[in-house]
Amino acid sequence: MEKQNEKNIYEDLKAIDYIRFVVLSCIGIFLFFIPISGPATPIVVAINAVKGFFGESLPHIVIVLIAALNVTLLLGKVFKVKIFVKYHEHDKPFQKICFVTSFIIILMILFKVNLAPIQHEKVGGNVLNIASNVVITIFVAGSATVFILKSGIVIFFGGLLEPLMRPVFQLPGEASVNAVASFVSSASVGVYFTDVYYNKKLYTDREAVNTSLHYSVVSLGFMALLCTLNGIDEYYGTLILFAFINTLILAAICCRIPPVSWKKNAYIDGEIQTDEDRKVEKIPYSQRVITSVKGAALASREFNLKELIMSIVNAMKFAQKIIAVNVTVVMVALSLVYFTPIFEIIGKPLTPIIELLGIPEAAKVAPSTLIGFIEITLPSILVSSYKLPAMSGFFIALLSCSQVIFMTEAGNAMLSSSMPISFKDLLITFIERTIISIPLCALIVHLIF
Repeated sequence: MEKQNEKNIYEDLKAIDYIRFVVLSCIGIFLFFIPISGPATPIVVAINAVKGFFGESLPHIVIVLIAALNVTLLLGKVFKVKIFVKYHEHDKPFQKICFVTSFIIILMILFKVNLAPIQHEKVGGNVLNIASNVVITIFVAGSATVFILKSGIVIFFGGLLEPLMRPVFQLPGEASVNAVASFVSSASVGVYFTDVYYNKKLYTDREAVNTSLHYSVVSLGFMALLCTLNGIDEYYGTLILFAFINTLILAAICCRIPPVSWKKNAYIDGEIQTDEDRKVEKIPYSQRVITSVKGAALASREFNLKELIMSIVNAMKFAQKIIAVNVTVVMVALSLVYFTPIFEIIGKPLTPIIELLGIPEAAKVAPSTLIGFIEITLPSILVSSYKLPAMSGFFIALLSCSQVIFMTEAGNAMLSSSMPISFKDLLITFIERTIISIPLCALIVHLIF
């Protein structure tokens, strides 16, 4: 009966459906996955072009967006204007607090309030720049995700890779495209993909959290920056290779332990995913390829002008709410870095461990192992003046890539999403990945150097 139903679904497929699938998929692959300028893909080039076009006016866009968001929050929560009630109906309490505090922080920056964090060039002077980068990245890349999500390519690779993804990573095959998105664009774009998948019921709570926490890896461009900061530019290709390997190893381990294992196998509407749903159908691989192509061709029918417009609108909504959380989170995080010794204190106990693992200059490397929770480049910036051996620099860069969770972008995007991810989840995941990654990264650097 199931095979008969499948036949009925696909029997009206026409040549135009297959052509649409191929053309749209090629556009999506080109935009997100094909480097055209060094490691930069067309979407990254477009993001940089938009940033260049707006230039110094970018922070003003952030100010307007956050101010507007607070107006809509007031109209929705206090005056009960229906359109704004709906706009904020899924906002978490933490988000609402951040919306207000971020607006207050912006006002303090604009009026140059005489507080040390506000006046500090790397804290108050950097908050709006970070938010500017995030809003443009999310908006430009998010607007183009329709060429991935509605082209049929997700269905195609989902069908092909289901036999690998389910048993090893406890994810549907569709996650394969999602996982690669971060590498070639940015961590926040990877989170955006996951949030869209989650809202469209491609992921359960557990699958969405698993994907966000363990596949929202820094982009190839960020990896190049880490190499430069650590003086190991000649090891860029090696860093990409082992960062990818580490991501797969850590994902296979961490999907089986908390906080991922705490989450429900239920979709966003409460529907429970059954064992039968997770079961991988055993069919000849040639038949799997044919079915995947047909499913992709059928799915490509969903691409239309309305979906393209909604992709742009949803990307702007997501970007607006992310930066309204981002300003508060970054201000607090960077204040801890530059005005307290907390990371140096908690990093000291790691010195003997790193020394035992044979990493040169362990005392200088140790504080950098935990500070990446705030911002991924901070560990490399912290040690950049020490002129460490290449082995130590590679260890720091690889560890930073492996930790995944950093609050200025990926962590902030996760907290702003509709997925059931809490700050506690982020902290636990960061600690877990750091504990596993330190010996793993040490082993790798000893193989290379």
